[in-house]
Amino acid sequence: MVQIIKWKGSISAGDLYELIQLDTHVILKCDVMVINEHQLNAIPMHSNHIFVDYTVHNKYINFYHCFGNKEICSNEVVQPYLCASCIYNSNLLKSQLKDIDITFKQPIDVMLYILSQTDTIATDGHIVFNFNSYAEPDRRLLIQLAKYVSGYSWQQYMQYYRVMIARQPFNESPYTLLIDKLNKNVKLPSLLYRALYQWSFRRKIAPYQHLLTEVRHTVNEYIVFMGFDYEFRGNSKYLAETISRDARFKHYKIYFVCDAPPTPLINLNIEVIAVKDAKAIIENAGVVVLESFPPDDFYTNGTVINLWHGTPIKQLFLDSREPEQNANIFLYRLRKYNKLRRTDYFITDTTDAKHLFASAFNIQPENIVAAGYPRVHYLKSLIRQDNIEKLRDEVYKKYQLDKHKQLLLYLPTWKSYDYESVDFSSLQQYEVIAKPHPESKQSVNGIVSDLPTEDLLAICDAVITDYSSVVFDALAINKRCYMLMDDYDQYMATRGVYDDVIETLSPMIYTSRNDLLKAIECGTHYKTNHFVNVTHSNQSIHDLILQSLNNRTSH
Repeated sequence: MVQIIKWKGSISAGDLYELIQLDTHVILKCDVMVINEHQLNAIPMHSNHIFVDYTVHNKYINFYHCFGNKEICSNEVVQPYLCASCIYNSNLLKSQLKDIDITFKQPIDVMLYILSQTDTIATDGHIVFNFNSYAEPDRRLLIQLAKYVSGYSWQQYMQYYRVMIARQPFNESPYTLLIDKLNKNVKLPSLLYRALYQWSFRRKIAPYQHLLTEVRHTVNEYIVFMGFDYEFRGNSKYLAETISRDARFKHYKIYFVCDAPPTPLINLNIEVIAVKDAKAIIENAGVVVLESFPPDDFYTNGTVINLWHGTPIKQLFLDSREPEQNANIFLYRLRKYNKLRRTDYFITDTTDAKHLFASAFNIQPENIVAAGYPRVHYLKSLIRQDNIEKLRDEVYKKYQLDKHKQLLLYLPTWKSYDYESVDFSSLQQYEVIAKPHPESKQSVNGIVSDLPTEDLLAICDAVITDYSSVVFDALAINKRCYMLMDDYDQYMATRGVYDDVIETLSPMIYTSRNDLLKAIECGTHYKTNHFVNVTHSNQSIHDLILQSLNNRTSH
C-alpha cells in the first residue's frame, strides 16, 4: 500500500512529517505528475527509499544506467534534468524530517534534501511517473545543500541552477557531455554552463532524436512486415501467409523486409525489400508489423502492430534489472523505451499475459490485444491436417530416425553464461532432436535441426525446454512438456522470471536432470489452461490491420 500525498504548496518539514503515515511508502504528488498505476503496482516495496524511472511529456530522455543495480550511491541520481521520481519509505522519511527547520516549496526540494542526507538509495526501473515539465528547485535550499554535498553530479546540478559550489573531481564515461569536459579545466559561469549543458545534451542524444518525433502525415496503402531478425519465420511468416490469402487485402501492396528471401515469399506475391532499401517504405507505410524490438533507426508514420514472439517466462525490460545491458549498452533505456513507445497495438497470445507486457513495456492495457499468435494458429491447423503423418515420415527420413521410437524435441533458450549440455542417451525409447534459440552459442548433444520449430512441434511426442515461451505453443496442441531449470539461481541473477508464470508451470519444472529423465520415461503429462492460447485464426489481426489502414490513409 502506498500513501499518496497531494502537494498543495510550500510546507514545513514538521507539517509534512505529521502527514506521513507509518509502515508504508509515500509518493509526494505534484500537479505536473501523472502516476502510471500498472507500473507502480509492479514494484516490490523496500526498506529504503526507491528511485524509480520517469518520462517527461511522455518521452524518455534520461541518461540513467544505474537500474541494473538494486541499490546505488545517492549521488548517482542527481542530474540537471532530475524530476521528483522517488517512492519514500515512510518510516525512514519521517526520521529524516524530524526536528529540522526547512520549508519545502515542491516535491523536488524534498527529494534533493533526502538525497543529500542518504548514502544509498534503492532503484527500480519501472517508469512510474510522467511529468508535464521539469521543476526548478528552491535556490535557497540549494545554497544550504552546497555547503556539504560533494561529487561531480552535485556540481553539475548546482551550476545548472546557478549556485556556487567547490569544483569536484569526476571520471569520464560514455555519458560525459562535451560541456563537462570543458568544465573540468575551467569552471564556467552558471548561465553559460546551463546554455551549453542543454546544447551538449541535445547533441548527445541527436542520433536517436527520430525516436522522439511525433509528427505524422498521410501514409500509403501498404503493409510492411519486419520479421524477427529480418527473417521469414515465426508470427510474421504465418500472418503474412494468411493475409496474402485474404481477398480483402488484394488491393493493398504487401512488403516483407528480408535480405535472404525464401521461395515461399515469392510465391505469395509479397514483395521482398532488402534491409538497406527499406527505410523510405517503412516510413510511409500505412501499417508496419513487427515481432520484436525495432532497430535504432526505426521511424514510421503508420500504425505499428507488434506481434511479439512469445508469452514470457523470463522477465522483460522494465521488469528485469538487465545488469549487463544497463551497464554496457550506451543509452540502453533511452533507445529501447522510445522505440517501444511507437507501438500502437501489441498482440498477446492470451488475455492472461496482458499484465506482463503492461508492466514490462509500460504499454497501456487498451493497446494490448489478446488476438493470439499466428504461429500457434498455424500449429493448430497443422495438426488437424491429414498429411501430418507424411510430415512426420519426412522428418524421420531426413534424420534417419527409428520409426518405432517416439520423438523428443529439445528447445533450450539462450543464456548469457556457459551451460553444460544435457545428456539424453539414457532415454532408449526416444529419438532426440534439438533446435536451440537462434542467438544461443551453447553446444547441445545429438541432432540439431534446421526445420521450422512449428513443424517439429507438430510431429513430436514430447517437448523439453527451460525458460522458453515455446512451452505455451506446445501446451496449446496438448504436447507433453518438461522444463529443466537446474540453473534457476544463476538465471535469476542475470534475468529473473515471472512468479505467476513459474507457479503455473511448476508441476512440469525439474531442477534435477535425473528427475527430469525419470519423468520422461514415466510419460508424466501435466496440463494447464493458464497462459495457453484459446484462439484459432488470425481473423482479428486481419481486421485490426484493415481498420488501421482505413483510419491512417483516409486522413
